[in-house]
Parts: sequence; C-alpha cells; structure tokens
Amino acid sequence: MAVVALAATFSSCSKSDGNDTLPTNYKIDGVQDVSVQPLVSPTGYMQLTVSYTGTVQERVDLSVEGTPAGCGADISVAGGYPTFSSTIVFSDTSATPGTYPIKLVCIGSKTGKKSYNFNLVVKPEPDYGAALLGTYNNTMNGCSGTGVAFTATVTAGDKTNKIMLNNIDNHGTSIYAMVSNFGQSLNVPAQTVNGITYSGYGSVFSGQANIGINYTMVSPSGSQSCSVYFNK
Repeated sequence: MAVVALAATFSSCSKSDGNDTLPTNYKIDGVQDVSVQPLVSPTGYMQLTVSYTGTVQERVDLSVEGTPAGCGADISVAGGYPTFSSTIVFSDTSATPGTYPIKLVCIGSKTGKKSYNFNLVVKPEPDYGAALLGTYNNTMNGCSGTGVAFTATVTAGDKTNKIMLNNIDNHGTSIYAMVSNFGQSLNVPAQTVNGITYSGYGSVFSGQANIGINYTMVSPSGSQSCSVYFNK
C-alpha cells in the first residue's frame, strides 16, 4: 500500500510521450497546440507552470525539439527548481505552412528525461494583395504633367502579397509593392527600372477601389517625388 501511495504522488503533464515512463517529482501544466500565421499572428505563446508534486526536489531543464526552419522558439525560463513558470514564444518568419510535431523535453536532475508532445501549426500567409488586383481606369499621376486620367493595372507578383503596379506614369513603367497591415498599407522597396530607382509607400482607400502611392525617383540627373492615385 505504501508503494501505491507513493506512486500516486508522482505526476506528469498531458500529451506525455508514451515512450517515457519514468515517474517524475513534478508536473507541467499548459502544454497545448500552438498556431502562428504571418501578418496576422506571427507569434504564438505557450504558458507553462512546472509544479513540485513529489517527495524529492530536483532541478528541471526545459528545451524544445522539432521546430521547423524559419520559426524560432525562445524559452523565458529554461530551467529551475519547481515551482516555477516559463513561457515559450514561437516566432514565424518564413516557415513553410503545415502542422509540425514538437517535443517539450524536460530533464530532471534525478529522474532524467521526460518529453511531451504537441503540435505547432503554421498557417499560410493571407493574401491581402488579391483584393487589389484589377484595372484602374481613372488613374492620376501628379508628375505626368497632363492632369488627364489614364488606365493602370494591378497584377499579382511572384509571391503572396507582392503586387505589380503597371503603367504608374502613363508611360508603361511597372514597379512592385508589398501589401501589409491587413491589406491597408503598401511598401515600395527600392528597385531600379530603366536606370531609375523607385521607392515609396502607399495606402488603400474606399475598400479596395483606390490606392495612393507616394514614391521617389532617383536617377543620375537627380531625384523627384511623385504621387500616383489608382482609381477604379
């Protein structure tokens, strides 16, 4: 009976790896699946509590195995003597979307290794740029010198949320922009087209019907700032 009572004091957290059967002197609460999504929620958190439950105190060190390339995992408190709290922060920068099996590895100074399984779900980046694609028949450019509306188009780039702004000056020039801020902001990274370097920023108005871009052109002869308004 004494042996049974002692065994009941040992505890482990949910999602335990079935291959690890050694009883521990602590329990871990908070192990659960975590999801991240670029532009929406690129950072995911797991709040852990390591509690002392046994009859022998021991140091417990924490680590994470299986994190995919392009996604970091930082542990606020990587070890200590229970009871203590720790937060694991998963930060996605460029991980391939998918569901990844992850192990939380716990090393007890007296009871050895124990691991717990959970999933890291990397969701695809939402394509905010898709809503901006189309023909804008009433486009105006302050640097065109005519004050007459012309037709410009927005087409898809070679990756999600990259769009091509075509005929921005009514002379056939195309530059690209990156869509962010839930589809409300645009960034024009420095890029050289026909010997002229373009850079700037923009915003989306009236749903997706109007786009305003402020950009700078730098050439061997100097620089010029312009504004173009894509209007449907």
